[in-house]
Amino acid sequence: MNIRDGRFDLSDIVYLDESVHPGLDRYRLREDDLVMVRSGVNVGDTCRVPAQLAGSVNGSYSITFRVGRDLNPEYVSLFLNSRFGKLQVARVSGRSAQPNINSQEICGLKAVVPPRPIQDAIADKMDAAYRRKRELEAEAGRLLATIDEYVLNQVGHDWGADPHSEEGNAGPASFTVWRHRVSRLDPKRYRWQGEMEDTEVLRPLGTLLTARREKVDRDKYDFGNLQLITLHFDGTIEPRDIPSWRTDVKGTLYFAQPGDLIYSKIDARNGAISLVPNELGRVAVTSEYPVYQVKEELILAAYLKLILRSSRLAVLLKALASGHSGRKRIYPDQVENIQVPVPAIEKQQEIADEVQRRIERAAVLQQEAERIVAEAKSEVERMILGTPSPPNEFDG
Repeated sequence: MNIRDGRFDLSDIVYLDESVHPGLDRYRLREDDLVMVRSGVNVGDTCRVPAQLAGSVNGSYSITFRVGRDLNPEYVSLFLNSRFGKLQVARVSGRSAQPNINSQEICGLKAVVPPRPIQDAIADKMDAAYRRKRELEAEAGRLLATIDEYVLNQVGHDWGADPHSEEGNAGPASFTVWRHRVSRLDPKRYRWQGEMEDTEVLRPLGTLLTARREKVDRDKYDFGNLQLITLHFDGTIEPRDIPSWRTDVKGTLYFAQPGDLIYSKIDARNGAISLVPNELGRVAVTSEYPVYQVKEELILAAYLKLILRSSRLAVLLKALASGHSGRKRIYPDQVENIQVPVPAIEKQQEIADEVQRRIERAAVLQQEAERIVAEAKSEVERMILGTPSPPNEFDG
């Protein structure tokens, strides 16, 4: 699964302890080796081993082979990933329910072999396209990475923080209370009420929300007609497909409307907090997901999303989690008491508009990166296989 689009995906590498797995030398990859996926949905996907992966070990679901000195390995990889190469692999690998190819069948594949200078030119063209793609994606990544810093610069970095010592370091919170006046003392929820910046207007999150407790009447709503959801750690919300054999869930279900704030009591500290997107419509959640209607006259949804995804709120949510390891929870009264910056509506809109501009610019860069590679692939296919006949206008 590390082979994608003719390149190695290095984001999910598995490391082995050589003392536990001896005798790996015979399986080590060399620079310019070719690795082909031999089984599964992406059977036949091929890539050249780059210098940084020399000495690595390929998994059992791939086959390593080398080409002769008169061949450019990158060219051979491009050819095997071309339309004609894929068709050959599909022909020999599709003889069973689980597609697979073996070393003898790889040796039987036919290849178009132009002179070495042409091979090199084709390989260089594709390499340049991928290099430009990486540059554009890196630029888009840097732009998106500025969003959190920008938001915090606009509203104040230290909202919810303890006071600073004379040396500028955050000092511990200390205070005195009468025991008879408190039933529970939680230092993590204490906030120093000192002098704030003029730009920082803090309000408890609960004053910006209205708790929604719209219970699902199971006599009126069949379980199969309810839209359950999955709330991911990155704040995205997706519809959850319920297996046909499942006819119910334990406990009470509650409705959440588009634009409502929901969070997971267990995983809010990991980022599972967001607003229900409009395109999902009304959804159903369990009691583990508190639901709140946003008071839009006080805080814009676009601005609230930025606060919910900010690094500062993440720190506060992690500090609030309590309970046994692995099952720590954050409860509604804790979330409602979090102090968040709420500038004037005009300022909120200004911040949200600037963030949207950066997101759109990053999307343009990513689209441009994909376009460059797609055009290079088309050009390489024409160079390898010749210009195909124009498509029939009635082919659909």
